[in-house]
Formats: sequence, C-alpha cells, structure tokens
Amino acid sequence: MERFANQWSEMWWHLRKKAKRGEIALPPDKELAQELTSLRQSREGDVIRVESRAEYYKRTGHEPTKAIAFAVSLWAEHATLPLCSTCGGTEPPLVAMWDDAADRAIRVCQVCLPATIARLKGDTLA
Repeated sequence: MERFANQWSEMWWHLRKKAKRGEIALPPDKELAQELTSLRQSREGDVIRVESRAEYYKRTGHEPTKAIAFAVSLWAEHATLPLCSTCGGTEPPLVAMWDDAADRAIRVCQVCLPATIARLKGDTLA
C-alpha cells in the first residue's frame, strides 16, 4: 500500500496511476503535457512525495496551472472528497480547486464559490 507525504502527492500519484493504466486521455495541449511530465516525484523511505507548487515555481519560473486544473478535476471525482468542502452541503459541487493554505483539494458548491474564490485569491507562493 502506498503512503504519501501529503494530499498533493497522493493526488499526483493517483493521476500518474490512472494515466499508466490508460484510464485518461490528455487533450492536445503541449503546455499541459510539459507541466504534467515535469513535476518531480521522489520517495523518502516508503513515503511518496511530489514537489510542491512553490518548489516547481522556484525551479521553472512558472506555476503548473494547467496541470493543476487537470489533476484537481480528476481528483475531485475521487471518493475521499465531500460534496462541498466549505459548507458540507448536499448540492452537487460546481468546481474543484486546490487550496494551498489547507494543502488539499476542495470541492465547492455554487453558494460557497464566490467567497472561496475571494479567499483563495489571497493565497500566494511567496
């Protein structure tokens, strides 16, 4: 059984496994493919770790925004995420996004979306 340093690493590993099994198809986007293949992964003992957004940014000079959007959209389908990460409501979620401050993927319903976007805009990679 795999162990992960954090949910970020688990999300990327989940995407990697789905791709290896042929369960996903990439759109014809060279930038997306480049971002997906340039994220560095490592093992620390038996723990899998993927470099953080900040580490990727420091190494490459840009954020892997397309890769994050792609990975989070697939990860949101993963059964471990609640319907709405903000209110816990039962309405179907509208969007999935990565919350840097909480270091996790979230799903947000239409009601919670404006406040969540405003809060996430304050997140920086400093």
